[in-house]
Amino acid sequence: MTLHRNLLLGLLAGNVLLRFFTNSINILSRALNVWDLAVTLVLAALALTGPRAPGSPVDTGKLFRRLLLFNAIALAGSLLNTAYVHPLPALSQLLMWNEPILLFLAVVSLPFSLPDIVKFRRLLVFLLCLETFIGLAQVPLALAAGESEKIIGTFAGNAEQYQLFVLLGMFYLLAGLQLHDPGKVKRRAAIFVILVLVVLIDNKASWVSLALTLALFVPKLPELRGQLSGKFRSYALLAALLLCGYQAIKMTSATYTSKFGRLADAIQTGELMNLGKVKALSDVVSAYRDHWQMAFVGSGLGTFYSRAAFQFFPFRVNEMYDSPAAAGRAVEMSNSMGGVVSSVTDTVPFYKTFYARKKIFATGSGTADFPTSSYISLLGETGLVGTIVYLGFYVFALRTARATMRLTAGDSFFPFAATTYASLVYLMLMGCYNYWLDCGRVNTIVWGMLALSVRYTALKQQEREPGSVFAAVEGDLHGPNPRPQFAEVGDKPGAAV
Repeated sequence: MTLHRNLLLGLLAGNVLLRFFTNSINILSRALNVWDLAVTLVLAALALTGPRAPGSPVDTGKLFRRLLLFNAIALAGSLLNTAYVHPLPALSQLLMWNEPILLFLAVVSLPFSLPDIVKFRRLLVFLLCLETFIGLAQVPLALAAGESEKIIGTFAGNAEQYQLFVLLGMFYLLAGLQLHDPGKVKRRAAIFVILVLVVLIDNKASWVSLALTLALFVPKLPELRGQLSGKFRSYALLAALLLCGYQAIKMTSATYTSKFGRLADAIQTGELMNLGKVKALSDVVSAYRDHWQMAFVGSGLGTFYSRAAFQFFPFRVNEMYDSPAAAGRAVEMSNSMGGVVSSVTDTVPFYKTFYARKKIFATGSGTADFPTSSYISLLGETGLVGTIVYLGFYVFALRTARATMRLTAGDSFFPFAATTYASLVYLMLMGCYNYWLDCGRVNTIVWGMLALSVRYTALKQQEREPGSVFAAVEGDLHGPNPRPQFAEVGDKPGAAV
């Protein structure tokens, strides 16, 4: 049976290539931009109705019950705030939160074979090479136009998502330095090329996320750690990288002076609390104070700074910013679903109630001005309880990815498993300032990789006798068929991995 394999390969290829055809050259309908969601739902249906993989080290039933709990909390918040809830954005946001977890559960449960996993890895490596080449070809155009956002590969209208994808290649190359095979000089050269692309894209907030990711990731690579004489030297290297990037942007960015000048004005004039990100968080706190139930279950889906809220209730610069001219293009949203998603006009979203009294102090920086963050979305729309339950899935994902790294140490699959861990860290850090945890185009790639890493370790274990290195690395062994166990949400540290 190859349907599930082809669907997952199609999901990866579609996430990377499809919007070139739907948004850049417009030869396909933008309705296809929900391709990732459609494929995820089909895979979930196959997992429920088709043959299941034997010997999964993940308790999928427990994860599914926790997902049901999160959905119940989100729906409770919606029912308690019906004046601001509209069915379409509510359903859209619910699907976006569920999508990566459902994909993981489906892929772990379906009978993916080792050849299936190898084909996925080969396709991923091919797409990483392709996107890096396209990005390099776009550099002269970007420099000539003075617009770093033109370096996007095939990720139409979103340089940040393109950057995340090519960084998967850098993580893969870094982890590949662990393998004792020829080609390390080429790997280092390719790493340097990707870092150059990242600096030229000029997304300074993502540099911080990258630096923190590497600070957590590099010490887990013994070969590289030894070459750098310990993790503190690697941190110094990252600091030097950021400094060089800052100086490069200072010399080439046309908006550098205005952005940092307005940020300084915010500090001097006492407007710091009205910067976009800061104000969004203070609005959540205000909602908790004025409506006690929102502290537990939130304001309801698609109502309060979520991705669906901005898709279906598009903001108006004049409504939200004290200086629309200063905000300018920095707060423009990617309109990937333009012409497909229709604005809702018969309902007022909850977030707009906070602009009658105070508006955002615009600096011209999208990171500072745009009140977007996956974490703020969770806090606002699902409350503290929903946020804790949902972030538990990412705690589980990190611990599972870390376990697969240890289980595949010395294996040719190690770079894939290590890339999964690094990309999860980067995804969570980027979620601090934009919609990364609820963006299926990027997070389904990462969660799909995590699921395949789990499947790989389970399949390799089946090839070995009980008590093998896989059993001894970490985890509990129990039952008639011992296998490596991965931690579930809520497990105590020191239990099964």
